[in-house]
Amino acid sequence: MEEKINKLTAIYEKIENQVDNLKKKTCVSCIVNCGECCKRFEPYISVLEAVPLAKYLRNHPEKHKLYKRNVEQNKVKWNACPFYDNETHCTVYDIRPLICRLFGFSANRNRQQKIIFATCTKIEQEMPEKVKVARILTAKGLDVPIYQDIAQEIQDIDFVMATDYHPFSKSVKIAMDNYDSIMQDNFQKTENSAHSFSDLLRRKIRTGEFL
Repeated sequence: MEEKINKLTAIYEKIENQVDNLKKKTCVSCIVNCGECCKRFEPYISVLEAVPLAKYLRNHPEKHKLYKRNVEQNKVKWNACPFYDNETHCTVYDIRPLICRLFGFSANRNRQQKIIFATCTKIEQEMPEKVKVARILTAKGLDVPIYQDIAQEIQDIDFVMATDYHPFSKSVKIAMDNYDSIMQDNFQKTENSAHSFSDLLRRKIRTGEFL
């Protein structure tokens, strides 16, 4: 399993390089002190993406305690990602899941196989000219992360875990509860996986509702 985690980390590093290059070429960036994507909704992530987060929590009991408290508070009323802090923002930035990395800085391939730059509403509103440049450069071949392609790369690491999708905190719980078997490569896909990857991706492209 450690090899699979290393492969996932390598994909994350590639994404970071692509996004850094995108930011340099277009000057598109997150809105300073925004954090709306962490506070507005709970995204779906795969169990595979949750494994590094589970490993982090197991190695930091004090952080795990805080995480569980935040999860319980969210059950009463949604506040923010349980890893989010109002002052420091993402507390697991280096191991954050795919959707957190791509939100605002990626592209989708439509049915005609045209690559279209996608960003968040706030960036679109605050930086319309920069977003326009990003779309033009993406159409001309600028190397940007393409959601479908990267998701496929992650599936190639471990298809079962990479297609076992749940709300963020539920996937983390599954990874925590099954940590020993996961690390021994004995994980069995959960019977109540909310949606297949294909269903989620189609919904993302159509409505963006699970982002």
